[in-house]
Amino acid sequence: MARLFIPGPTHILPENLNAQTLPMIGHRSEEYPVLHGSIVENLKTLLDTQNDIFILASSSTGCMEAAIRNTVQDRVLCIVNGAFSERWACVAENNGKQVDRLEVEWGTAVTPEMLEKCLNEADYDAVTLVLSETSTGARSPIEALRKVMNKYPKTLFLVDGVSIVAGEPVKIDHWGIDVCLFGTQKALALPPGLGFMSISPSALARAKTVKNRGHYFDFLNLKKYADRNQTPATPPISLMYAAQNQLRRIIEEEGRTQRFLRHVVMAKRVREWGKQYFELFTDSQYLVNTITAFRTPEHFDTAAFIKEARILGYILSNGYGPLKNKTFRIGHMGDHTVEDIEEMLSAIDSIVKKQLTLTPLTHEAAYC
Repeated sequence: MARLFIPGPTHILPENLNAQTLPMIGHRSEEYPVLHGSIVENLKTLLDTQNDIFILASSSTGCMEAAIRNTVQDRVLCIVNGAFSERWACVAENNGKQVDRLEVEWGTAVTPEMLEKCLNEADYDAVTLVLSETSTGARSPIEALRKVMNKYPKTLFLVDGVSIVAGEPVKIDHWGIDVCLFGTQKALALPPGLGFMSISPSALARAKTVKNRGHYFDFLNLKKYADRNQTPATPPISLMYAAQNQLRRIIEEEGRTQRFLRHVVMAKRVREWGKQYFELFTDSQYLVNTITAFRTPEHFDTAAFIKEARILGYILSNGYGPLKNKTFRIGHMGDHTVEDIEEMLSAIDSIVKKQLTLTPLTHEAAYC
């Protein structure tokens, strides 16, 4: 079976897949709060937070909507530097909010000066930030941005950590993040279907003032149940078994520091290999340790390259949206090892060399 080296879903260890086969329990049983509580406590450790953690049967896009519906009454500033940050702006618009976009070129990130200028010019209920933009592999400089946000305490800081949590340190309390959302299928290396959200006291206080929060994603109702390690609606218990096992592995066996270091080494190796043939798409000062996007030359058949890699047993990602066939992405995240990365790079190296030795004319003929 071909192995996933895409920016999610990622390869899942057999023991985590097997954990899903544990006997079913009722979500109102005595056993359930133990399962729920163990996940919450390990997530708090992973994320360096004392904030509430909500567990949702949802994709991360649902969590985006939850963050908007509960914290934004009128106006939101959406930082947009790729496809998923644009998605969050669209979610806000589709929920009837006034959206201002702070847009920068894909593959780059917004600077503190840009953010401060916008916050000086208008009052916002919240700012949305995709910390690691999955479409480009750009990591926003949150350490500097949070210093700006600290000057505007009435403006909540909403952060998408989808493709960075469990691959790099995410320091929720230190960075003053009011809502951090992410799913299971990327650097956490779990099956899709669970959404996690950390919620600050300020975000909960805001929710009390916001009308039309909806039902399924109402922070106040989620909080009422979370206080007793429960969910308002039926949770995906099999997925939670896998999450419980994986979080225990990360915290107690591999260790956070070692996991983050492994991601640094994998990212460095992928980029060392790729720079022999391609340019990095993403500005080098904004690289995340979980994803690399390479810009392909005009005569390079990106789709054919990805197809051939799959035949060899390695699934890579084409560019996202307008970047399709202009870039490709390698996901070096989750439970891949450095040895896995070396094996994959060795296999695809010959495909790249073959394509790049073709002239544009012969290449065009080969794939017509």
